[in-house]
Amino acid sequence: MPRTGHKTLCTWQSSSESGKAYTEAVTEPPDWRITCFFVDRDYRKRGVAQIALTGALDLIAQEGGGLVESFPNETTGKKTSASFLHNVTLAMFERNGFDRHEKIGLHKWLVTKQIQLKRS
Repeated sequence: MPRTGHKTLCTWQSSSESGKAYTEAVTEPPDWRITCFFVDRDYRKRGVAQIALTGALDLIAQEGGGLVESFPNETTGKKTSASFLHNVTLAMFERNGFDRHEKIGLHKWLVTKQIQLKRS
């Protein structure tokens, strides 16, 4: 749960199916889905989304780990408004060890990563 006054949020949830392209692309149902990032415009391009993703993956590991999926946007060679990057970029997920699977929209890809249980 984000604290009041924080300008960054990365949400995650247990998974469920959505959309025909997604349903056709999934070979293994995920345990977790990272669905959305919000970074206030005054804080964009400062690595805040990266910190949010790292934090979300850490929390998922503490909760038992499992298969994590997301639907980032492919932006290579395209000028894209940050207001349309609800799930940040494909490049950021790939830099964090996610595997690209299927294109499920005009610019969206299904990506997954297996997260191990983090023992404290």
